[in-house]
Amino acid sequence: MSDPVWIEGWGPRPAEPTGRNLRLGSIFIENIAPSIDGGRFPVKRVVGEPCVVEADIFRDGHQIIRAAVKYRREIDESFHEAAMELIEDDRWRAEFVPNENCRYLYGIEAWTDPFASWLSDFSKKVIAGREVRSDLLEGMTLIERMIARAQPFDRSVLVDCIARLRSLARGSADRLGAALEAVSRPEVNAAALSAGER
Repeated sequence: MSDPVWIEGWGPRPAEPTGRNLRLGSIFIENIAPSIDGGRFPVKRVVGEPCVVEADIFRDGHQIIRAAVKYRREIDESFHEAAMELIEDDRWRAEFVPNENCRYLYGIEAWTDPFASWLSDFSKKVIAGREVRSDLLEGMTLIERMIARAQPFDRSVLVDCIARLRSLARGSADRLGAALEAVSRPEVNAAALSAGER
């Protein structure tokens, strides 16, 4: 049998479990697992086996959210990150593998994804045949802000996308479907996820 690894969540710890939810702005994080007594005590895991972290994460409104598990050894200063995936309704999951017999800390970070939220609304409006020129300008502004933060490969993808959008924005309304195709490409979405705001 492998040695045990102690894993605990970080953050403020209530003296007594209150049953209240952790709220970050308008994003709620509830029912975090693994957790013992609301995070007051560490959970035990085995070295080399995945530590699966789940939580109910949701927000007010219809904006799209993203979440990640941030984890580190207690002696480390910087955190590693594992993207969480939506598995059903508001339940999110990620995992990390403790590879040493020591104490680990983990927590969950959640944020609104402005680009994905804009793209969702923009797509619906284009499909419905509504006027979207001002929406397109809003999306272009989001992409321009991401270009400033992006790594070189992502930057080139976003610069290419913005150039295509500028040429399409000057065209007729029937070209707006092409604008939707330009911003819906997988490489654009990957670059936006990497360089997007948190």
